[in-house]
Amino acid sequence: PGPYPDGCGGWQQADVRTARDRLGWRARISLEESLADIWMEAACRM
Repeated sequence: PGPYPDGCGGWQQADVRTARDRLGWRARISLEESLADIWMEAACRM
């Protein structure tokens, strides 16, 4: 995978449907909370 447009690391994408369908896995942290954590981490690095 190529870098983010700003050059900060590689792009990652995950599809958890297989884990959900076969293992009954569910995320414990919401997408909204995850994004807020990522944005806070990025802001702290500036």
